[in-house]
Amino acid sequence: MHPHEPLNLQSGFILSGILPVSYQGMVLPDSMPSVVQAPSGEWTLQQVEQSGYSIRFHSFNILKPMEILAQQTSDFLVSFLALKNNLHYSFKGLGSLFLRPGQFALLRAPSNGVTATFSQPHEYQHLEIAWSADLVRPVLPHFPSLQHSFSSLPTGQGFVGTATAVAAGSALRLVQEILRSPLRPPLRSLYFDLIVREYLLLLFAAADQPASPSGVTAENEEMLVALAERLGTKTAEKFPIAQLAHDTHMNKTKLQSAFKALFGKGIFEYHLEARMREAHRLLEETDLTTKAIAAKVGYALTTSFITKFREYFGYAPSQVIRRNSAKH
Repeated sequence: MHPHEPLNLQSGFILSGILPVSYQGMVLPDSMPSVVQAPSGEWTLQQVEQSGYSIRFHSFNILKPMEILAQQTSDFLVSFLALKNNLHYSFKGLGSLFLRPGQFALLRAPSNGVTATFSQPHEYQHLEIAWSADLVRPVLPHFPSLQHSFSSLPTGQGFVGTATAVAAGSALRLVQEILRSPLRPPLRSLYFDLIVREYLLLLFAAADQPASPSGVTAENEEMLVALAERLGTKTAEKFPIAQLAHDTHMNKTKLQSAFKALFGKGIFEYHLEARMREAHRLLEETDLTTKAIAAKVGYALTTSFITKFREYFGYAPSQVIRRNSAKH
């Protein structure tokens, strides 16, 4: 997905190819940046184009509700993984895509217009990886349901898999390895080749799982979505099941089963994932101490936080590359 060509002609929009000095987010190594700036917000795209695949990291800093026009490139297969806050895209002729953090979609599409809708002032992030037919076709025979999805698309375009929960730790690990690779060229290019193939297998394995109906009513779903938003943003708070059951007017058993049916994971697991993602972000993007970050994600004891972080990611907080060191 790229900025629409006449975007800079729209009122208040400026398109440039340099990361602004004020940019404090993650930097994709060896990437070509495109930055769209407007009074209502900023869109930063960093992309790496290689033979057989491309990597695009999108970061939106939205100051007030807005829509942005974009153009989806003609790729054999492209994935969208929501990293921070909910994503809402509308593809011309294909319909809408709505993803919560940790969810992904696989899309086959020719060049299409895309409208990105942001209803709340927030920072939004997603990772987009596209693969060529030469990389995808040898893998398809191992995933029969996806092979059927590819062949059943009437015009070779549409969603192959959508809104499927990823094994969060594994997916996030790969994302971090892409965005924070310590290697230097040309080894980094070889490393990216391996990572994007592993990432394809991970998403295919997740999308190949049979979907089961949630059995959640529309009213309960609305309450559960609101609860998920709280769990995802209030990382320092505690959420006792008894209090949540009271707030959602459900008994504890129904609440836990309905939440898992809707989001693919339990309430504790969902909140832990949000806490770990926020802790990882703070380690990367701020100069806060590990103790301060532990407190911000609800841990009174720094040792407990370090233990849980290591269990979740497979490495210690001290091994996360800080923003300042990554830019040197």
